[in-house]
Amino acid sequence: MPLLYRDAARLDWQHITDAERSRQYAAWLADEDVGAPLIGLLGREGARVWMKDGPLKEYSRALAGVGVYARYADQASVGPDALVEAALGDEWRVVADSFGIKPLHCLVEREDERTYVAWGPARDFKHLIWACLRALDANTASAKVVVLESVERPTPYAARNFHHRIARRCGLEALHLNQGRGHG
Repeated sequence: MPLLYRDAARLDWQHITDAERSRQYAAWLADEDVGAPLIGLLGREGARVWMKDGPLKEYSRALAGVGVYARYADQASVGPDALVEAALGDEWRVVADSFGIKPLHCLVEREDERTYVAWGPARDFKHLIWACLRALDANTASAKVVVLESVERPTPYAARNFHHRIARRCGLEALHLNQGRGHG
């Protein structure tokens, strides 16, 4: 597990393309330290499915310090408090017991204002929008989508504009937060 997460951090896993991910799964399967033990237990296809649907599906949550794989994420976790401060400013506070997953989200407040915040990489934008719309439907006053990006792979200008247009159309706000390698 540590080897998968070490490589995932080096590759900026949350921001690489599906084709790059497929190549990396093949590389892991060919690796004596990663693939060989898994293939011995699960078979070649079973090993690939386990990596994809287990630790790598949970990678974003692990980086946020959540879930059974969090202990394998070498980077400093990007929990809700740090994310909210970086994205919205230090005057916002996370509402106690409001943090959740699928997608990562929480309620935040400043003075008498409260809003729902969902965050993740650009590849999850539609899920973030949907979560925010559901929060609005549940009578949350406002909602914000925070798209995480890295220095190496910032959200392209056209995609960033698209995110802002869609969010506005839905009555939401979209923000892009560059957190550097390994943090989203």
